[in-house]
Amino acid sequence: MRGIKPGLSAVLSIGLLVGSATGVTAQDPELDAEVVEPVEFTAMFIPSSSVRTGTYETVEGVIQQRGNAWTPSIRGVSDPRMDGTLIYSEDYDLYPGGHSFATVTYRIVNDDGAWEGSTPIFKANGAYSDNNVVLLVGEGAYDGLHAWMDTSDWDAITGVIFPGAPPAAPVPPELS
Repeated sequence: MRGIKPGLSAVLSIGLLVGSATGVTAQDPELDAEVVEPVEFTAMFIPSSSVRTGTYETVEGVIQQRGNAWTPSIRGVSDPRMDGTLIYSEDYDLYPGGHSFATVTYRIVNDDGAWEGSTPIFKANGAYSDNNVVLLVGEGAYDGLHAWMDTSDWDAITGVIFPGAPPAAPVPPELS
């Protein structure tokens, strides 16, 4: 835009932006056909016997358990995409005094694809942390979808399947 007066340059720039926005608006009906709305779901998980017994090792006073796995049953699923075989895996460290820190992974597999996600759990003085939220990433037919799932009550699992990925973690600003 060299050689164009600043006022005219601003008008042309704004015109291009408005034209771009209008172009996107004109395409909205076509995009709407591809947009997938978030869908809520409910389910129930029924505990099971262990399918893999993990190892236990004490390292500097910390009991480290690795590799335990179970296959709880899934019942009453309101969205068939969340039905299938559930594999629940857990690794944890038990510190002196009863505190523990664990990472739990949920994987749901069916004929169309799979969902997988992990969450940390902390236990202090016999009480578990309130972090029972798992973000699952879709695979196969569910590629490009994510599911948020609250596992705080296995008798009443709730969640939402949504298109795309959640926003990346924000970067905190530098404070002066």
